[in-house]
Amino acid sequence: DHDNEGIVILSGENIQDTDTKFECDITDIAPTLLHLHNLPILHDMDGTVLTNILTKKYMAQNEITVEENQMDIGENGDRSRENRDKIEDQLEDLGYL
Repeated sequence: DHDNEGIVILSGENIQDTDTKFECDITDIAPTLLHLHNLPILHDMDGTVLTNILTKKYMAQNEITVEENQMDIGENGDRSRENRDKIEDQLEDLGYL
């Protein structure tokens, strides 16, 4: 059995110092960490940056950037053969294929 609620503990100079309880979804963790590392968030990534827990100073100095996925998608939505081969090679190197 799994519980729908969990605990998120954050600390650091860019995190607001507060004891206030806040709600988030597990999918918000990845975009928030990417933003804290000044990395772009993919436009189709689930979740959002937890701006309510970041300091106002940090948010003023660091714009949230969103970009398209790195894979070339054809007009009909199919990935190019070259990209499929690249992904297959990576999966094979990782032992999945």
